[in-house]
Amino acid sequence: MTDLEKVRAACVEAVPEIREEYPRCMGCGYGFDYCKKIPKVCPIKYSDRPITLADVLLAIKTAPARKAYGHLTALERTWFQTITHWNLRKDSLDEQSPECLSFLAGTITNNA
Repeated sequence: MTDLEKVRAACVEAVPEIREEYPRCMGCGYGFDYCKKIPKVCPIKYSDRPITLADVLLAIKTAPARKAYGHLTALERTWFQTITHWNLRKDSLDEQSPECLSFLAGTITNNA
């Protein structure tokens, strides 16, 4: 599993509304509301909206707790480090650098 996949999975677990499910009819391929035939159930397909910095920070907040460092709590320190790694001009997880993804994967999955 790549760092991107690890971070994406942790974010979807922490913020379930990232994932949108689209049940489709096997007979016609349309959603059940638009089906012209008798709907037949098929595997649910899903689409994830882009993961933003806010989603990543929420995932970090739900990650296992860490000890405090000086005057900052572990959560505050991790948020600060995340913001310094994150390219704020591009607010999508898919557009972040490999270094940022590696840091996030280690932080969120507690492998740091």
